[in-house]
Amino acid sequence: MTVPTMTMFFALSQLEAQGMSLAFAVPTTLLTTATYAAASDVDWLIGIPLAIGGVLTVSSGVHVAHRLPERALRSLFIGFIVVVAIALILRARVTGA
Repeated sequence: MTVPTMTMFFALSQLEAQGMSLAFAVPTTLLTTATYAAASDVDWLIGIPLAIGGVLTVSSGVHVAHRLPERALRSLFIGFIVVVAIALILRARVTGA
């Protein structure tokens, strides 16, 4: 919710909001990873390859974000959020969670 909040209430562009969100993510990720790891809730065999993949693709993602028009970037972001929300709803119905 950080990106939509920054674009709606602080008048940041989509690109600026995504950059700020990533800047917030660094300390948050370190703290939450340590907390979950201390509770033995981290699957390192899955997490480490995902983290490596994320780090290796950051430059490509930033390059694409800079090349897209603001409206297209915002639309893609909205589409991604909608797809994730639908997937979570469907998963909750299947698992009963």
